[in-house]
Amino acid sequence: MGERDTRSELDRGEIDPLEDFVDRVRADIVHLQDYAVRHLTRYRVARIIAIVSTVAIPVLTPVADVPRLMLGILGGLAAATEAVNQLFRWRDSSIEAFQGANALEALLNLYVTSSGPYADDTTADERFVVDVEAVRRDKYGGIVSLWSDTKPPSQ
Repeated sequence: MGERDTRSELDRGEIDPLEDFVDRVRADIVHLQDYAVRHLTRYRVARIIAIVSTVAIPVLTPVADVPRLMLGILGGLAAATEAVNQLFRWRDSSIEAFQGANALEALLNLYVTSSGPYADDTTADERFVVDVEAVRRDKYGGIVSLWSDTKPPSQ
């Protein structure tokens, strides 16, 4: 019996490296879009909780049957929700991810249609890889840098 080849399909030459790269770019686009939607949803839910909690306080204050403890809890909930929103910076990271997905999709569309900078067949493949890696460095680095920034989050 022969020895089993444990190399990947790419290493065995069964898959075109450029085709594999394009597939990974498509997967990155989907991943960034999903990430952005998740984080934007979290941001919006947190904002809604903070807004509803804040608005409820002056509405419920004149009602005699509402305990003061309840008003304090609503105020604390609003403050805590805003603090969590600022800590995790969901809005900022969703914007970075959407921008990254859009940039990768624009490059992919130009490459697939052999348009713009990818019209020259002799340099299109190499240029596409270099351009995609530049976007990845910029956008993934941008998302990571959000966690180390000391500037306040966007509103």
